[in-house]
Amino acid sequence: MPDDFDPFEREFLHRACRIASGIDLVVCGKYRTHHFESEGRADVFLHDDRTGDSIEAIFAPGGMVITGVAHESSMSPSNLDSPYCRSKISLQRERLLPRVGIFDEVPATLMRRVKKRPGDRWRSVTFCYWYEDVDDEWYSGDVEKDEDEDEGGWLMGSLPRDAERLVDYFEDALGESWPKSRIDAVEAVFEFGKITDAHIEAWKPGAKKSRSSYAKLTKQLAELGLR
Repeated sequence: MPDDFDPFEREFLHRACRIASGIDLVVCGKYRTHHFESEGRADVFLHDDRTGDSIEAIFAPGGMVITGVAHESSMSPSNLDSPYCRSKISLQRERLLPRVGIFDEVPATLMRRVKKRPGDRWRSVTFCYWYEDVDDEWYSGDVEKDEDEDEGGWLMGSLPRDAERLVDYFEDALGESWPKSRIDAVEAVFEFGKITDAHIEAWKPGAKKSRSSYAKLTKQLAELGLR
């Protein structure tokens, strides 16, 4: 867990994840990699970079849990180049399992939400951090691993904690430098929490030409609380 990341950022991160999901919806549409949805009384943010790596944050009543999947990590049960996976392959061929200890001591209420996520994603998790509202620090399990093994903690840096990180992501993913108008629009949304027609025009010029598509887009943004 990064040293500058503490449980007291929960509401700040929750807001930032909603905003990132909304901006990505405008910029990339169905190809977006940032997703935010509600599951009962919990909200879930998922950033899946489409290469096999992903990070998920579950904001639940009473606590929060963050899990990462780094598919090339030796901690990944699907990485067949890992000595660990080779030694366990006969057991994992049918059903992948995460490294022993990753989910040790995760509170039952949070663990149930992790396991309810689609696609049995929990089986491929390479790291897990959590806390309950009564805690003042993050916790992780006592994982069986070598000292030099990388669990993929670098994925924590892909959480959209501010406008600068999100702009950097888009520029890298799209392979282009963004003009000042687009960057200013991202910064404005992070500051004020709403996506206006002017912001949409900055990221997706001419979006209004298709009335039905625009209406669907603005409805989705409204459902995220961003209109």
